[in-house]
Amino acid sequence: MMRYPFALDGAGFDWKREGQCLTAKKTGIQVLPKDGSYEVCVVLAPCGGKAEENLVQTTCAIEAGTLRILDAKNVTASVIKEIRF
Repeated sequence: MMRYPFALDGAGFDWKREGQCLTAKKTGIQVLPKDGSYEVCVVLAPCGGKAEENLVQTTCAIEAGTLRILDAKNVTASVIKEIRF
């Protein structure tokens, strides 16, 4: 959480696909920003033999401890490394 204005460890969430969105309830000790919608950069872990991370710009909505990554059709839940606000 000391990097960027605010960053969440994506591995700390149990992501579920809901249409083109990914949702997850807060668990553990990570602190979320206050409820609202935020432009974020989702950092995806390297996969497919690539060494570099993939970055996806999208919107993250937070409400009552639930995160919702909107327009996540290009995001696979299992490779979310970090969410940068």
